[in-house]
Amino acid sequence: MKEIFEKICCTCEQSKILEKFSKNSKAKDGLQARCKDCQKESDKLRSEINRQNNSSKELSLIDEHNEFKRCGTCREERKRIDFCDDKTKPDGKCNRCKLCQKESRERHERKIYMREYQREYSKTPQRKQAVRDYNRLESTKAKKREFNQTEEHKQYMRNYTSSYWENGPRGLLSSARNRSVRWSLPYHLEESDIVIPEFCPVFGIKLERGSQTIKDCSPSLDRIIPEFGYVPGNVAVMSNRANRIKNTGTAEQHRKIANWINSEHILVGPIQNDKQAVKGIYHNCRRHARERGLEFAIERNDIIIPEMCPVFKIPLIRGKGRLCDNSPTLDRIDSNLGYVIDNIAVISYIANRVKNNGTAEEHLKIADWMDRMLKCSEVGTNYPEPEPEEDFK
Repeated sequence: MKEIFEKICCTCEQSKILEKFSKNSKAKDGLQARCKDCQKESDKLRSEINRQNNSSKELSLIDEHNEFKRCGTCREERKRIDFCDDKTKPDGKCNRCKLCQKESRERHERKIYMREYQREYSKTPQRKQAVRDYNRLESTKAKKREFNQTEEHKQYMRNYTSSYWENGPRGLLSSARNRSVRWSLPYHLEESDIVIPEFCPVFGIKLERGSQTIKDCSPSLDRIIPEFGYVPGNVAVMSNRANRIKNTGTAEQHRKIANWINSEHILVGPIQNDKQAVKGIYHNCRRHARERGLEFAIERNDIIIPEMCPVFKIPLIRGKGRLCDNSPTLDRIDSNLGYVIDNIAVISYIANRVKNNGTAEEHLKIADWMDRMLKCSEVGTNYPEPEPEEDFK
């Protein structure tokens, strides 16, 4: 078979050596049909024609008498003198203004500087020590997490919890001490100052210590006057439910709540038109109902915010960033039911917090007990305990 050393170009029709042709895997001989010189001239001519076409199209859209141009970055109209010259552009100006180009350069320089600074800082002894401390802390946390999953730690926690409830006064003292530190309250109690009665002095139910959990009948240490703290003469042991419903309310507030629960809940007085507050209340209650599995069958139009709290007769004002005592909140009148149209009312945050999930009868009992406690503390005698109740839910 005779070897071929030359090929004829299809453009200039001249016979040239194979090195003058570019490779093409799709061709039969593996070479282009045109030589390199003809291909170069063709590409140059095509690029020139494209440049002229593009220039004519863009120049037709540019007003020669317009002294302003829109920046491609900040999208603002600026004078043409605020743009750098660029011969490659149809109008001879850059697409970005000088201010945007300056900010871009500064960001790039700042990025390079921070990269160099971090590279140099990583070699300093302070950075190396910080990395060692962090790794040591993470390894300690990992070991602690692994230890918490062991059966030894779980058995220790079970023994600690059971001993905590079996100790009685000692467990209540420990919890009271932690709360006094958290809330910055006075604390001057000893184990002899706490006496756990057989029955709750408020509701008359029998006090029983739950096994590793807190129940409604579990003993709980209450501050009769919350502002005075945990001091002798201001503490009493009652059931956890009574303490939870009592909260920080006074006897007068509990009576107002009981009267409001027994009333017909007719909205009287002017109404606020705060759509933002209604939106926040609606979403919070919907999330609360979803978390606790409660029925939720209300719309935003069903939430009506009055100007005054229907329980304590104080003005309802939205808090800035957080809830305050005057903030409007949505309450379920009957805590056993969900968020339905005839079971909701907007009251102040302090009224909702004091009301909790208690009934009118329970709030009246709490108010009577607080009056007896305050009266007996003035006289200096022990208060009489109510008769125990068998049917209590």
